[in-house]
Amino acid sequence: DDESSVGGSEEEEEEDEQAFDEAEAFESKYNFRFEEPGGASIVSHPRKVKDSVRRVENKRKSERERKKEREEEKKVQRTEELKRLKNLKKEEIQTRLQKILEVSGAKPGDLGGGGVPL
Repeated sequence: DDESSVGGSEEEEEEDEQAFDEAEAFESKYNFRFEEPGGASIVSHPRKVKDSVRRVENKRKSERERKKEREEEKKVQRTEELKRLKNLKKEEIQTRLQKILEVSGAKPGDLGGGGVPL
């Protein structure tokens, strides 16, 4: 009767003592964690992991590159078209000038512009 009235049996005391020892071990480990080797350094991980299963190909990047290539092609086509139109205009002006010279009977050096290239 004395054991049950005092507050517990030997088993409960052993469990309490074991729990207390575990708590004590945890506290001492927690309190001295910076004194362990490497405890003061912050663990970091690389941004790109070697031997990763992740695909290297980036869909957005390739789409941007394709769009840039298409725009470059359009730009080249526009400049070529502009050159073609300028050449047509030059030919048209040359033919008109030639007709004017034929009708007037003048020579290319007579127009006062210091000579007109034909």
